[in-house]
Amino acid sequence: MPGNQRDFKYLAPEMVAQVRVIRVDLPGFGESPRGGLEVDELARAVLGLVEGLSLKRPVLAGHSYGGIVATAAADLAPADVGGVGLICSPGLRLHRGMRRLPRETVGRILDTPLRRPVTPALVGAMHRSGFSRRLRDDEHLRCWDVIARYEPAVHRARLMRTVHPTLQAWCRDDPLVEAAVSEELDAHLRRRLDPGRHVALDFATGGHNPQKAPAQALGAALADFTATHAGEPILDQTEPDT
Repeated sequence: MPGNQRDFKYLAPEMVAQVRVIRVDLPGFGESPRGGLEVDELARAVLGLVEGLSLKRPVLAGHSYGGIVATAAADLAPADVGGVGLICSPGLRLHRGMRRLPRETVGRILDTPLRRPVTPALVGAMHRSGFSRRLRDDEHLRCWDVIARYEPAVHRARLMRTVHPTLQAWCRDDPLVEAAVSEELDAHLRRRLDPGRHVALDFATGGHNPQKAPAQALGAALADFTATHAGEPILDQTEPDT
């Protein structure tokens, strides 16, 4: 986020022979209509999809901010989630990408008539951070709207009390979520969860997007993890779009 189901177009083909894969556009992104901006509102939208599709304890995998949403969904409805996948997800403390953002200031500006004049600057900042130029301006701005409402202490508390099997993947060359933050979270999850309920993937390269770069290795591990921990693995040979 910002982003949409296209972000997983390389990862999904590595998984569909083993498990059912459903790619999600969060509210206000891709083809999904607008919804709430708070993390819990995004999480409840995902849980609504789980209920609407009658999924039985699926694994919820989220990339970057999507990891915050997946963690929130599992915390809000623990009986409805079989496991969590955290791909370059924020950890127990603010990572450098988030530390660089004047979140509160930007949030206040976006609620004023200055929103329109500052749009080019905010979109440019997203591009310089490596986000796709294919995204619409409104998707970039919605990302800022969501980030401005992020509560790091709430996310930390949820990670501290997590009970779900967790697959965590990160890259040592990630320019946004530094390896030290991911390694700290990995150490916590190893202490928190029983052996076999935490899988860690430490990639040397891949930047902030291992679902695109080492997609084959990540996909194989995530498929195995899902087949093990989801409530009802379902084979799905549906041809993913490319």
